[in-house]
Amino acid sequence: MNRHLDLNWMDRALIAQTYEGRPMTTHHVVDVEAPFDRALLSEALSLLIGSVPALRSFVRESPLRVARFAAPSSSTSLQRIITWSDVALDLGDSGWLQRAFDLSSEEPLRVLHSPRRGGGYQLVFTLHHSVTDGVGAVALLDALLARYRVLDGELVSAPAHFAPSRASLLRLLVRRGARLTAAVLAANLRTAGRFGDRRAALLERVDARAEAMHCLVLDLDAAEWSRLHERAASVGISRNDLLLGTFLRAAASWRRDEGMPEETFRALVPVDLRSELGVGRSLQNHLGVIEADFTPTEVDDASLLARVSERLRAGRAPERALATPVAIALLGALLPPFALRWLFRWLDQRPSSFMYSFLFSQIRLPEGLRFPASVRARRVYCLSGLPRQPGIGLTVTATPGAVTATLAYGVPRLSDEGAKRLMERWILALGEA
Repeated sequence: MNRHLDLNWMDRALIAQTYEGRPMTTHHVVDVEAPFDRALLSEALSLLIGSVPALRSFVRESPLRVARFAAPSSSTSLQRIITWSDVALDLGDSGWLQRAFDLSSEEPLRVLHSPRRGGGYQLVFTLHHSVTDGVGAVALLDALLARYRVLDGELVSAPAHFAPSRASLLRLLVRRGARLTAAVLAANLRTAGRFGDRRAALLERVDARAEAMHCLVLDLDAAEWSRLHERAASVGISRNDLLLGTFLRAAASWRRDEGMPEETFRALVPVDLRSELGVGRSLQNHLGVIEADFTPTEVDDASLLARVSERLRAGRAPERALATPVAIALLGALLPPFALRWLFRWLDQRPSSFMYSFLFSQIRLPEGLRFPASVRARRVYCLSGLPRQPGIGLTVTATPGAVTATLAYGVPRLSDEGAKRLMERWILALGEA
């Protein structure tokens, strides 16, 4: 018998935003020197799927309702979920990053194991974003690797249990009190026009259709990572502030070199709101967003880093970070599924609509995350399937002793050469910080 699963405010919105060209996926990539054992990885994946109902679920939609149901473990076929390739793959050229899930007929999880171009192997853990946010996705990857390590003979403590939050955003807000609810609604009224704003785009062909999603992966050495921390501390900001500020400078410089007009940047920075909402270790989506605008004059000003720090701190306030999620929750409560999907597609496909310039996130992997010793991990990095607007995202993933920055972008909206020039500008700005 199928089991009904809870969907919260953002889960439903992410389902409604899924269509061709907009996969709404998250990808966690582990680059290793030696391959994973096929039998052990298959068994570990089977154990994980058996213990997490959302990973064997399907979506059913009626004119007025969207629901998610978990199928019995016995009905799940690993052949549908895991892909083994003996041929070295480039993730962008393979189409893996761009392929959308059909949530009505397939589980919201895919795993790829293949050789890498350039040597070694890669394990790609791909989820539909409606299952969970980035924090939950990292926890799921951790649980998979922990099961593999046990099967591989390592001594590992049992992975922690995932508990559904069983609460919608609006109920969580009410639980926190009327004052916060009123502040969030007031923030929405003050910025009601932001969804129609035009912001600077980091694209060479704004109106082109993204035919593929590519990624540019760069490793920062440990000495540079430590230097950036010391530099940020010396001016009273965080390293995250420094990363974002230097990227804004690189983006402005890149746009000028490309002959683009001066326009205001809007950075969109995800925020995990579990602690603010009183939600413990769980799946589902509990994200807020910081929307931080910077004019060309501010980007060129010597005080940019201080402005970035100030605006990110202000944006983390619950009433600010919750403004967009609450607006989406209210739309989801008022509109039937087909109307909500139509609205998202209309907003996404308007040529004049650039609600923000780029996504920026720093992923901090848990200290307890351990990779199987037998595969000798080189790096881990994270990617998200990008909407048409803005079509570009920068993610910095930090692990003990290694830092990887990944630029995701849609080709040909941004060419591989253009992405390389942009990242070269950023590395130069980091060096000058």
